[in-house]
Amino acid sequence: MSANANAKKILIVEDEMLVQLHLDRTVVGMGHQVTAKVRTAAEAIEAAERERPDLALIDINLPGPRDGISLARELIERFGSTIVFATAHADEETLDRAQSVRASGYLVKPFTSAELRAAISTAVAFETAHAGALSNAHSDADARTNPTAGPGRTGREERPFGPGTRMLFYSHDTFGMGHLQRSLKLIQAIMTGHPDISLLLVTGSSVVHRYELPAGADYVKLPAVQKVGSDDYASRSLLMSGSGVRNLRTNLLLRIVRDYDPNVLFVDHSPAGMQGEMVPALEWLSDRTRCRRVLGMRDVTDDAANVRALWKKQGIDDLIARHYDDLLIFGDKAIYDPVQEYGLGNQAGPRIEYMGFVCENSEPAPAPKASPGDRPKVAVSIGGGDGAVSTLFAYLDMLEEFGDALDVESEILTGPLIADDDLYKVRERARNLPVTITKFLPSTAEFFAHADLVVATAGYNTVTQIFRYAKRALLVPRVLYRREQLVRSRRLEELGLVHCLHPMDISPQRMHAVLARALADPAQPLEEARRSGAMRLDGAERFAEHCGKFTVSVDPGEDAAAGGKDPEQNPGTED
Repeated sequence: MSANANAKKILIVEDEMLVQLHLDRTVVGMGHQVTAKVRTAAEAIEAAERERPDLALIDINLPGPRDGISLARELIERFGSTIVFATAHADEETLDRAQSVRASGYLVKPFTSAELRAAISTAVAFETAHAGALSNAHSDADARTNPTAGPGRTGREERPFGPGTRMLFYSHDTFGMGHLQRSLKLIQAIMTGHPDISLLLVTGSSVVHRYELPAGADYVKLPAVQKVGSDDYASRSLLMSGSGVRNLRTNLLLRIVRDYDPNVLFVDHSPAGMQGEMVPALEWLSDRTRCRRVLGMRDVTDDAANVRALWKKQGIDDLIARHYDDLLIFGDKAIYDPVQEYGLGNQAGPRIEYMGFVCENSEPAPAPKASPGDRPKVAVSIGGGDGAVSTLFAYLDMLEEFGDALDVESEILTGPLIADDDLYKVRERARNLPVTITKFLPSTAEFFAHADLVVATAGYNTVTQIFRYAKRALLVPRVLYRREQLVRSRRLEELGLVHCLHPMDISPQRMHAVLARALADPAQPLEEARRSGAMRLDGAERFAEHCGKFTVSVDPGEDAAAGGKDPEQNPGTED
């Protein structure tokens, strides 16, 4: 037995000898005890009866009549063991069966030592904190018949959403900044309307530290990933494989949900999370606790045919119906109706409501008073800075060729996620042109409001800022990986709200022609739409009102433990 006071007894169930040796070396190297190394479920039960393992590392596919999933259920029920699955099979049916067991971690073969150590550490920490909580079959039965039973769930009472409520926000943040900024606006509205709740944001954004959170809110940063395909992701910073960083994020999410034990869960945009990383946490919440689960979707996800095909393949319709109580659409049904386009109302499931667009709530400073000789102002933005640098070069090429004829004052906002090499090239390209370049602004309110025309990509957050502040806009949608921005911008063009140029059609000549026509037209369609109330721009405020109608299950003992809130707990680091 290891001299480590925190050492755990770990059972290895694996039929491949090399993998078995890898597991053994890692477990021992971490200071834990390997109680046995076995190949079959029958051998595992015999070993567990002798040693009562704290943790079991189990291959799902085992020789013999029983697989690792049924073995895991018996180890949990009889011995209270914590489970980590290791498998070469990551198909949907296998993962669905595995998730029903409430394992603490999942490793997809081949896995690295770093991935294995991370999974073991997460499982060991959970086992230490909740020792014995899952070992009693009677407690499991109670939890299934009484949703308020289970770890930390006894003696609870029903209350309105408010004091004592713990809310968890999940935002996968794999590309750009739209998800983070939408979440932050929703969080600000929630905390303004309900200042006595506790709110935890879990995000993968690499720029979350730039933003201030209100008192009573905090965040946990997941390892950042970047989108490299339509449904393919790579680690943004860590030397880990795509599957490795996914496993790490999955295990962290499950641990956070178990320990924070929220009364209300809000999932932004992606029902299953990045590549299903949220599913184990959703399964745990469904099986063990009473938690109001809310899915918030933006107006457009992708081309309708693509969404329907992908969701059918991934079982997303069933997942939404099984795991969510509310489905909130942050858009306007009259502009684009995802319920109809994606077939969301075709089966029984969560309550569906339209909230309107989530917009910033601040009032920009008045624009400097124009003089007769002032040139028109054009604001150019590519959102967070990922994947649309070609739009900036196209605009600069247009100024090079037609700048004298157009005669405008230009300001470019590159976004904080632009690659350093790309930023250098943009600055070099603009060196002799009448252009100001800014990398990051905490808010684009004044940037858009003071411009005569906005040229921008068509991500959700950029477009809602345009709705809220701009007079006129030319959208150049990013079409990398999916058609979301193209669908959105073309629909807005159909409604006469914006001009639209496909990114394959942004030659200097074409861009100049559209810009000149837009600037010469005295109409300000976006300002007119705001004045007439044609668009709902109060989605964040309506979201806060919607949450205020919830009834939550609260532990009264936590009121005293919460104490006062420190107004300086989240000073932020805006720059």
